[in-house]
Order: sequence, then structure tokens, then C-alpha cells
Amino acid sequence: MRKSILALIPSLLAITLAFISPLPIDEVAKVSVSNAILSAQATPSAIPTSSFETQSAETPVRGRPPLSLTLILLGLCCFFLLFIGILILGFVVRRQSIKELKKDQESNSR
Repeated sequence: MRKSILALIPSLLAITLAFISPLPIDEVAKVSVSNAILSAQATPSAIPTSSFETQSAETPVRGRPPLSLTLILLGLCCFFLLFIGILILGFVVRRQSIKELKKDQESNSR
């Protein structure tokens, strides 16, 4: 077992050095650019440029989220608040009980 682990160390070291060593600047700077001219495509609908323009009939109006998702989100928020409150209350109660135990031990030792 130890021999197999010791045999792995040089190979892991070589792999690590391959990732750590930086590439020569010539290989990093190679960028292939094609000679093709980029063609622009027209958009099928008008792009709104101002917020003062009224929306056309084609543009869908965003509605409210479904009531079920809203209730689920509200329930999860309440659950997390309750969970965090219980944790904080547990730490406070634990701290008070530790203080009381220390006081009892001090009074019994006297």
C-alpha cells in the first residue's frame, strides 16, 4: 500500500506542475480570425428606445405571479424566521442555564 502511494506522488507532482506553470506568451497570444465579413440581421420587431412610448398591442403585459407561489414563498420565509428564532432562543436559554450551574457549583464549593 505504501509503495503504491509513494509511486503516485511523482505523477501527481507532474500534473500539478503542468497546471501551475504559465504558458509561453506566444501560445497565449494566438487568436484565429476568419476573413468572413460579419452580417447583421434585422430584428423582426421594433426595439423600444424610450420609456415614454406606450406599449403596442403585440407586447405582452407582465402579470402578477401565481398566488400559490406567493403563499409558498411567504410560508418558507415564516419557517426560516421561526427556525432562526428557535436557534437564538436555544442559545440564550443554554447560556442562562450554564450561568446558573456555575453559580450553584460556586455556592456548593464554599
